[in-house]
Amino acid sequence: MNARINALGASANAIFAGTDAGIFVSINEGRSWRASGEARRILAFANLGRSVLAGTDQGLLRHNGSGWTAVANFPTQRVRSLLAVTDRLFVGTDAGEVLATHDEGQTWSSAGLGLPKPAQIFALASTGSGLFAALYANGLYRWTEAERRWRKTGPLSPLVLASSAQTLIAGQNPGGLHFSDGTGAQWSVAAGGPAANAPVWALVADGATALAGASNGTFVSKDSGRSWMRATHGLPPECPCVSFLMKERYLLAGAIIGETKGSSAPAR
Repeated sequence: MNARINALGASANAIFAGTDAGIFVSINEGRSWRASGEARRILAFANLGRSVLAGTDQGLLRHNGSGWTAVANFPTQRVRSLLAVTDRLFVGTDAGEVLATHDEGQTWSSAGLGLPKPAQIFALASTGSGLFAALYANGLYRWTEAERRWRKTGPLSPLVLASSAQTLIAGQNPGGLHFSDGTGAQWSVAAGGPAANAPVWALVADGATALAGASNGTFVSKDSGRSWMRATHGLPPECPCVSFLMKERYLLAGAIIGETKGSSAPAR
């Protein structure tokens, strides 16, 4: 597998790597891989119920246990980000829109009121305070059910987001790592992370543990993103990771081997 790994996902018995050349599958926890036959460019995965969804540059795919099929009722739009919250799926597109489903993709509604258009929804995250969307050059927006709309919040322009124990973590490009109490209004600079001018390309969190892939290496936090240390075991020096998958028994990272801290951000 030589294509850049944009996203990693998993079902009950398989792991999926979403790349610029399609989806690859592993049934032995990432030790070996094979092509799935789906060749569309993949940018995101999410689990909803017993389904695995994949966001592509041509719409949305669903894994049916043996292969991938297009979600028929989803508009043909480039999908940038996916977020599953209990029984709901939110989809961030390149058209400045967030689409939502309550019935595993049978019907869709728009949750885009208040977002600038056009805008790319690079990342979605949820805390107890609401849903957040990273629009990168257009800043950070927060959705609340009470108002049924998005409002710009805080001073950041994140490329990636993660939620860790009700703490919202944001990575900028450039701009390093920051954390908020979950409301997204007030932010603090994280300690010990990548340099302030380092682009952060990937974030993932599970409980109080978080991982960040930056242009000058991969970093780990054990306190919900407040402080970070460089991950040095098992990765090449200053190796930038652009995707993660955290499971109970293992961790997978999609890395760009040979990149340096001065490299530009990977195309998304």
